[in-house]
Amino acid sequence: MKQNEKIRPGSRARKRNDILVAGKKVFLERGYGATSMDEIALQANVSKRTVYDKFENKQTLFAAVVQEICERIAPPEFLATDMHKDVKTVLTQFGEWFLTRIYSIEQVNLFQTVINDSRQFPEIGDMFLSGPVLRTQTALAAYLAAQVQKGRLALKDPQIAAALLIAMMKSDVHMTLLLGQSRSNLPKLIRQHVATAVSLFLTGAQNPKERS
Repeated sequence: MKQNEKIRPGSRARKRNDILVAGKKVFLERGYGATSMDEIALQANVSKRTVYDKFENKQTLFAAVVQEICERIAPPEFLATDMHKDVKTVLTQFGEWFLTRIYSIEQVNLFQTVINDSRQFPEIGDMFLSGPVLRTQTALAAYLAAQVQKGRLALKDPQIAAALLIAMMKSDVHMTLLLGQSRSNLPKLIRQHVATAVSLFLTGAQNPKERS
């Protein structure tokens, strides 16, 4: 949003933002299928026509909600810039950064919404997978590929390796959060699981000449 758009409560940009905030609230509470544009209009205190002026349909609004939430886990710049740093240090930093964000209440709620509704509305599952999930995995894969080129790692397929490393980092904690279990000791669990996953990964992936 441009600076000059944040000026008056009645501005077009403000109305769009109000609709987006209302959409996020209702989608995460009720799910995609059970959400109506009428309810979002009511929550945003605007007319239904105004909602459709800003967003073509419910799928378009949900896509905007997903994008707004997932921008908070856009791949960190250090994966592309810290190429010369110790690989273990960078992967550990990435893991703790990534898990802290996807374990947030908002991200977990979004994930639950996508899972609950993707059978009936497969397009929202595709939207989620092709956006934040693939973007993060691809950024990590690019980092791993660069380390292969430098001779630090020995990997046949960095894309698959990135997917497996992320899966190891998430371990069973992500599933327990999706099932509504306790969020206690999350920072400690994140550090422990990332450290173990990175250690196991490098045991198999690191070039033997790079091992101390």
